[in-house]
Amino acid sequence: MSAAAERSRNEPIEPDRLDPFSTPREVDRVFGHDAAAAEFESALRSGRMHHAWLLVGPEGVGKATLAYRFARTVLAHGEKAEAQDVPGEHPVFRKVAGLSHPNLLLIRRSWIEKTKRYSQWISVDEVRRLRAFLGNTAGAASWRVVIVDRADELNQNAANALLKALEEPPPRTLFILISNAEGRLPVTIRSRTRVLRVPGLDDAPLEQAVRAALDRDGVKANAKDLALSLALSQGSVRRALELVSEQGDRTL
Repeated sequence: MSAAAERSRNEPIEPDRLDPFSTPREVDRVFGHDAAAAEFESALRSGRMHHAWLLVGPEGVGKATLAYRFARTVLAHGEKAEAQDVPGEHPVFRKVAGLSHPNLLLIRRSWIEKTKRYSQWISVDEVRRLRAFLGNTAGAASWRVVIVDRADELNQNAANALLKALEEPPPRTLFILISNAEGRLPVTIRSRTRVLRVPGLDDAPLEQAVRAALDRDGVKANAKDLALSLALSQGSVRRALELVSEQGDRTL
């Protein structure tokens, strides 16, 4: 059974998650972004890696999947990173997938129990969780990773709070910011990051990624629907999966 299928029905669907597919942190392979992965891993091995990376590109092309690959690589290997992902059976992979790794912090829109919805913006209270996370000396000797998904959803106060952390980062701390809309980010934040552009996928890796998602999560699609979804997706795995799901719903 897939990780997506095992989740409790009582859990709120995560922001931006496409049901019934696995979340990006549960995906064990990245398709079509070898150059981006190589750029990051080369910087990590050099020992002079920038402390903050901004992954920008269209929605659904694999930015978050890449971000979690980078997090796993850093947490499992540090500067001794190899040019491959951490395997699914590795303890670090499982802990990152479950958001239970003590040296990983995910900042995102928060769930509001009263309204049963996620907030529209990432609040300053969410960003303030950085204080305790970065102030914890227990993991100070190892790498710590902060993922902001998505940085263009920060409200002004939250952006200001994040900026302070980016200006004076503790040693061996990596910030990975994800954005679908680079222009919405304050210039002050953009200027303190290394921008890594993540483009839409070419046809072959797009089809590989979509087929892998369908197989992983047990979703069936006929050849005609799959071909049409791929053709209309504009290089976005998410859009292709949305279209496949819509076609499947129409046949029920």
